[in-house]
Amino acid sequence: MLAPEEVASLRGAARASLGGVCDLTRKQRVRQPNGSWKITPAVVASGVPCRKVRTGQTPEERVLLE
Repeated sequence: MLAPEEVASLRGAARASLGGVCDLTRKQRVRQPNGSWKITPAVVASGVPCRKVRTGQTPEERVLLE
């Protein structure tokens, strides 16, 4: 088991490796005037430290990966 100081040290090292800032979103259903539903992103948290990685899903990334 790790001591609290060791956990704090590991957490600090992990935070230092996060080079980007992200907004966390979730899908939210919004009712339209005509009675239908539209799914829109709703921001849950802004400015969260994160590590941005390529997913290979966008057309630009697919061209670079080939």
